[in-house]
Amino acid sequence: MQDKSKFLKTAIEASNIAGKITTNYFNKGFSVQVKKDNSPVTIADKEAETAIREHMHKAFPNHGFLGEEQGRNTTDSEYTWIIDPIDGTKNFTHKLPFWARGIC
Repeated sequence: MQDKSKFLKTAIEASNIAGKITTNYFNKGFSVQVKKDNSPVTIADKEAETAIREHMHKAFPNHGFLGEEQGRNTTDSEYTWIIDPIDGTKNFTHKLPFWARGIC
């Protein structure tokens, strides 16, 4: 069993890293694309998820990941991190401050 306090500490660090990315795009602008399911996605979504995955993977190289933008990686780990880099992308694209990051 792994130290659960390290899980929380690392997830908070990853969220802070992703927060800098998303806030930068929120303030400076971005283009919006539409995914197959007709939901919006931005470069901020993609870069934030990549940053979260990279940070979490450094700390927990054997854990799995399931992300909204990049999907699932295959692993036999008993742990899988679920990532939504911008929960509320539609609000984000309309410059409404009602969005968050999800790392579970």
